Amino acid sequence: MGAFGVLVYLAGLQNIGTEVYEAADLDGAGWFRKFWSIELPLILTQVRMNLIVVCIGTLQDFSTILILFGENGGPGGVVSVPGLYMYRVAFAEQKAGLACAAGVVLFMIIYLLTLANNRMLKARH
Repeated sequence: MGAFGVLVYLAGLQNIGTEVYEAADLDGAGWFRKFWSIELPLILTQVRMNLIVVCIGTLQDFSTILILFGENGGPGGVVSVPGLYMYRVAFAEQKAGLACAAGVVLFMIIYLLTLANNRMLKARH
């Protein structure tokens, strides 16, 4: 995720008005209460988006694994991900149709994970 996730969270935190923090200070809220009751609910949209992007990136990214462990995903395929499987089937085994079918299945899995993520982390306004 790296810098992208940090920038998304930073943008969300900068959108929180100072009057909200001033009201919390007047009520005597500590740092944990400010985080739990103010910041986390107000940046829940950013949290949801970052979770979706991390899930997609984890399932699709294969370049680092390919460079470090080869196209088989290490000994016994212990670090294989769906993106690496599609690469191996398409280019090493020359089965483009199977790789395309795996891509469609991967799309459906990512879509279902995104729907589940959106249901579990609904932002309440």
